[in-house]
Amino acid sequence: EPAPASAAQVARSQSMEPQIQANATVQKIIRHVGEAAATRFKNLRSAFRFVDKDHSNEVSRDELVSFMERIGVQMDPEMAATAFFEYADVDNSGFLDFTEIQRVLGPYIQPGHGSPTPMSTARSIPDSPQRPRSNLKEPAPASAAPVARSK
Repeated sequence: EPAPASAAQVARSQSMEPQIQANATVQKIIRHVGEAAATRFKNLRSAFRFVDKDHSNEVSRDELVSFMERIGVQMDPEMAATAFFEYADVDNSGFLDFTEIQRVLGPYIQPGHGSPTPMSTARSIPDSPQRPRSNLKEPAPASAAPVARSK
């Protein structure tokens, strides 16, 4: 007889939507990791790069365990990482990509960024701020009186 599926596996099999419900333990782990990451990193990309020690653009279970140990998760880091992984690894790849991390931790680190953009419409967002687009100012209407400037 097969082993019973975990709550996260059942939820994942029922829906691939980002709003998968997690049990209380998983929610506690996510909240702890999200709050810890939010106090240490200014954005989600920085947190992801920190956890992704081998720079593979995927977070392995071992990398997540290491991060759980560093932030002092309030339970066994192996168990916490396993629960987090079962919940977050929606494509069952055995690794967490940025989109999977964003879905789970985005609401803590960057509120409003909890739902991933579908890959077909995803666009690259630069890490550095864009230059001001001053050359796109609309010209003043011809009927507008010139504004006197004081020097």
